[in-house]
Amino acid sequence: MQPWGCTKAYHDSQPIGCQLVSEGIERNVRLPAPPKRVWEALTEEDQLSAWIGWDAEIDAHPGGAVRFGAAGGTRMRGIVSVAEPPHRLSFRWRELSGAGPSLRIGEPRTVEFVLEHDGDGTLLTVTESAGLLGPEEARVS
Repeated sequence: MQPWGCTKAYHDSQPIGCQLVSEGIERNVRLPAPPKRVWEALTEEDQLSAWIGWDAEIDAHPGGAVRFGAAGGTRMRGIVSVAEPPHRLSFRWRELSGAGPSLRIGEPRTVEFVLEHDGDGTLLTVTESAGLLGPEEARVS
């Protein structure tokens, strides 16, 4: 499975590597923008939607909701667990597909973005791994 975090954010971003990490994927990308600008791309809905190619809603505060929707009806729902602007953003989510009696709920995953100042740009590390959702996260609609 390739996480959407492996998608390039900018035309001249330089992928460094994408590797499996304990039942997950880690991707490092150097971006030609300061951490503050990369943080905005991750936490402002219009920029996040443009980056990942899905409709996106995010309340980038601990406990805030994250919602993503793709063509074909695939939805991802979850909750922000860590927001440390402009250095670290983490949320737990799961896929929802179908509706009513045919609703299918995917396995929970954790996505973490770590932004590090790197010369005149940012080193962005994206990790997606198996994760658990508590009852409060499962109620996010």
